[in-house]
Amino acid sequence: MAYQAIIAVESFMESQTTDLAQRLSQCAHAVFERHVPAPNTFEIDQPIGYELRTRFDKDLGHVRRLVVYMRGTLCDWSRKGGGCVYCGFYRATNGGVRIPDDACLNQINQAYQHYIDLGADSVGIYNDGSFLNPAELSESAQHAILETVASWPGIKSVTIETRGSFVTRAAIERCLRILRGVRLEVCLGIDSLDPSIQGLVTNRGVRVDATIRKLQLLKELGCGATALMVYKLPFLTESETFDDLLGSITRLTELGINVDLEAMTVQSGSVLELLHQEGLYRPPWIWSIIELLRAAPDPKSVYLSPFSYSVMTKDVPRNCQHCSEDVKRELFDRYELSRDAGDLPQLRDCCVATWREEFTRDCETSLEARVAQHLARIEGRIGCRA
Repeated sequence: MAYQAIIAVESFMESQTTDLAQRLSQCAHAVFERHVPAPNTFEIDQPIGYELRTRFDKDLGHVRRLVVYMRGTLCDWSRKGGGCVYCGFYRATNGGVRIPDDACLNQINQAYQHYIDLGADSVGIYNDGSFLNPAELSESAQHAILETVASWPGIKSVTIETRGSFVTRAAIERCLRILRGVRLEVCLGIDSLDPSIQGLVTNRGVRVDATIRKLQLLKELGCGATALMVYKLPFLTESETFDDLLGSITRLTELGINVDLEAMTVQSGSVLELLHQEGLYRPPWIWSIIELLRAAPDPKSVYLSPFSYSVMTKDVPRNCQHCSEDVKRELFDRYELSRDAGDLPQLRDCCVATWREEFTRDCETSLEARVAQHLARIEGRIGCRA
């Protein structure tokens, strides 16, 4: 879809999906209110954890990135808008009370020894929210964290995640000055470039056209610009997901924007968990993800995140019990290091027929009707009514 057309379609779709989107938002709010933790439930000067990811970076080649899962304040969108329908990250936060600067910096200082011991050369800092939102992480804390990480030996790149509304020329230029030549990658969440999908099924609260403009600004300022996209949103079929993501990735590639593809996991405390409990959602087949990567116009611009994040999950992307673990290992231990389509796992007889049957199955119900029917199944459980 042409960029100019996105703006016109997005404005039209807002009026068409308002009622369903409001129902979905109400469900997200209700689930959030049930599960948001009380302040100081966790030790606020201790990070949630660390993970080393060895990956191919289109700009830097092979990197060893230490992912630091910070204990965050709370994603402001969770409090204001209920949060994304698939997100349970807020359950690992401080419930909305901002964590003091010294506690935030202590979390990063603890990561230093892991950075050295694991031989990392890049760092990803995730606070289960928006790094650039001063309501979640003060500007002084942002400054101290970036300044500290920029001093680590051999550091090549720092990755942060934020909502696009906090990406301004002034904010990014400030970060770049602090990093003193260390590359900055900024990830913005946008699950589809189709406004009829993005505005209806995610409750992410972002506009496609605005997010693209912010990604283009990041490129203009010399940053790594990465779109965070989730594979297999709720309410979509396996093939609808494939077609939508392939179209979105193709368009982003044309714009020179990288993609961080996060395969959906079912997280506790999310609307998605309720749909999963009702038998209305299955995480994606790994075969579908592999075929998407095989079809991508530039595989080296699409990074596939491991199927693990900062919170526990109820279900993950899978094939059958005979091949899931082997295929995942092959996918991340070989393909993700090369981004060469020839290194993608080949389809296996144990479950490929079952996958193909589900992948090619048509759905006669419209997306809007599906959303209405599925919401009706869960609204009563959480005190929401249509």
